[in-house]
Amino acid sequence: MHTSLKNSLQLFVQKGFHVYFYVGIFLLISTFFARENVGRYLIVLISFVMWIFLSQKEANWRMLTLLFVTFLFPFNITIGFPSLSDPYVNGSFSNYLVPTLHLLDVFIILFLLVQLRDWTFVTEFVKKNKWIIGIFLLYFLIHIISHFNLLSIINLSRIYLYIFTFALGVKTVKDIVKGRYFPIVLLLTVIMQGVLGIIQFSKGFDMNLGFLGESELLSGVIGSSFISLSQGVFLRAYGTFPHPNVLAGFFLFALFVSLYLLLVSKKERRLIPLSIAVISSIFIIFTFARLSIFLTVLIWLVFFMYKAWELRKANFSILPLFFERSLNLFTSADTSIQDRVSLLKASFDMIKRDPLGIGSSQFVANLKDYSLYTSSGITLLQPVHNIFTLVLVEHGFIGGLGLIVLLGALFFGKLFSTKGIYRFVTIGAGILFVSIGMFDHYLITLPQGLVFTSLFVSLLQKD
Repeated sequence: MHTSLKNSLQLFVQKGFHVYFYVGIFLLISTFFARENVGRYLIVLISFVMWIFLSQKEANWRMLTLLFVTFLFPFNITIGFPSLSDPYVNGSFSNYLVPTLHLLDVFIILFLLVQLRDWTFVTEFVKKNKWIIGIFLLYFLIHIISHFNLLSIINLSRIYLYIFTFALGVKTVKDIVKGRYFPIVLLLTVIMQGVLGIIQFSKGFDMNLGFLGESELLSGVIGSSFISLSQGVFLRAYGTFPHPNVLAGFFLFALFVSLYLLLVSKKERRLIPLSIAVISSIFIIFTFARLSIFLTVLIWLVFFMYKAWELRKANFSILPLFFERSLNLFTSADTSIQDRVSLLKASFDMIKRDPLGIGSSQFVANLKDYSLYTSSGITLLQPVHNIFTLVLVEHGFIGGLGLIVLLGALFFGKLFSTKGIYRFVTIGAGILFVSIGMFDHYLITLPQGLVFTSLFVSLLQKD
């Protein structure tokens, strides 16, 4: 009896220490959210309390934390610190110049901390990758010293944090994707975001879910992404993401993962992945993200070719709207191409002016030297919609080109070291990453996009 009580007390103290440690971290971080928005603070509080409660019963804290990251991933719950930087460019305010703390940041930090508990594993990982870690740390110091700016330090640190955390936990990522709970969580998340997106599209305004990160939306109003077609003005589906393109990227990610699970799972476990694939493919249409929808069709075609299945035609009433939206690419009715070309021209000029780079996250700030406007007369303050060009502009020919070459080397190294279905998946992931990266910037400018990028980079590690 005495021994049993002693063991129980020892277990309580051991677990209690970890709980109190994480609670302390949460209380420190959560004070910022409480000051910004009480509703969002409650969501953060509930999420963390659930994480603490479940962690007492879940042996694998890594998988549990990653499941929380999956579920909370769409919620654009952030707190801004505009006083820490100058968010204005020639008198116009830009969100891209405001340092932020995202709910994802909190759980990515938790994911890193629960991995650091296994110190032996961490030291072995560092020894195995000491050269590449050393190079990245050296580059970080050189870049920060040569382009000293608080926003650059914060955002570059976030990129390093995400990539290192997922690289450290790549085995956990692979295990959880093939596990029992991940497909269920992903399906619920896809349904939640898809249904909300359809409601936004049909009603033309937001659902007043700001506490979940939903943007304030109104069809036809500047600041909301909408399309003007012959049948009227339509609000693009956002879900709780900051932009329809990011929601489309999420559906694209869900489709890719679900088809991968269909290929590697047993027959009795294919229902949920198949449901995710079909539902996400339908929901993505309401984002009107042309590239993502094109890639969705391409993925399905390749998948059916791989499985030697016949693809039957589907008929949705929304498809005529999408076809008109696609045809606008070849007319003057769509001005997004003009905006992207203007940003691309400005980026080329920045590269000529500063071949060593302008500094991480400083692209928008440097637009003060250019008079760029949208067709509606609004000052154009966005990063260039090409992550490879953006990296070259901000990190220069030496640093930027080095990062791109390193990423390419990792990709081809993984490609030639895998066989069968895994080589097929590697090629598919590379095509998706490059395709999205060539025509959008969120893969390295938004926390949700950084998750995609970090997952891609971490999966390129050698087994």
